[in-house]
Amino acid sequence: MGEMGLSPFVTTIEQNKVNTAFFCKLIALLTRGRRLLLVGYVSGLQAWDCTNLDAVNDVLNLRWLDWGRPWSAAILTTPKGAADEFAGVRPLIGMM
Repeated sequence: MGEMGLSPFVTTIEQNKVNTAFFCKLIALLTRGRRLLLVGYVSGLQAWDCTNLDAVNDVLNLRWLDWGRPWSAAILTTPKGAADEFAGVRPLIGMM
C-alpha cells in the first residue's frame, strides 16, 4: 500500500480529483444557518463553511478509499411529524 493506505496505482493527482462540488444550507435552531460547500474527491469528502466569505473554514475533512468515491452528498433534513432517532447527532450527511 502506498501513501495514506491507498493503492500504489492511485496517484496523488488522481486522489485530489474533484468528483462533485455544490453548495447547501445547514439550518440550525436559533441561527440564520450556514452555507456549506461540499467537495467530493476521489479519496474523500470536505465541507467548507462559506457563510462569511472573509473567513472560510474547513469544518470536515474525511480521507478514505475503502468507502468508494463520493459522487453526491447532502445535508439530510430533519423528518417532520415523526420521532427523530438521530436528533442527538444531527446534522447528518448522506453520501452516494
